[in-house]
Amino acid sequence: MVAWALVVCAVGIFVWVNRADLPVALHAIRDAHLGWLAAAAGCTGIYLVGQAGMYAETFRAVKLDGSVATMLRPSLAAGALNIVSKSAGMGGLPVFLAEGRRRGQPGGLVTTAYTGVVVVSHAIFALTLALVFAMMWFDGHLTRLELAAGGVFGVYAVAQAVLL
Repeated sequence: MVAWALVVCAVGIFVWVNRADLPVALHAIRDAHLGWLAAAAGCTGIYLVGQAGMYAETFRAVKLDGSVATMLRPSLAAGALNIVSKSAGMGGLPVFLAEGRRRGQPGGLVTTAYTGVVVVSHAIFALTLALVFAMMWFDGHLTRLELAAGGVFGVYAVAQAVLL
């Protein structure tokens, strides 16, 4: 109950701090095409269930209980934490560790399962980035700046893989 009260307070503070943007946000909602909003909500829902599925599979891979239904709540919380924290995807780990403690799961295995999702997510992003770079190169639109940014990501990805 205390956690929900904190969430409500945080949302209230967020709305209050950004109250100058409310008229513009309400105008955007009122003028939005409902079909596109519904499509966006559907895609978001599919993504969130898919993310929970990734956690469920990595938990099962290390012989821990995990289903999409049980992973949905911690997955949503971890995703929210990863959005607001600059932690290379590791900001949500405490959520899964707390859930693991509640379920009597060893912290080391929970960390391994969580880290598996982080590594796979970064690998998928790297593959997507490589495909986009290839398409841009074939199209003649790849610049040195974009290659440099890709190189920085590559160094980051290798460093993270070495550390994890």
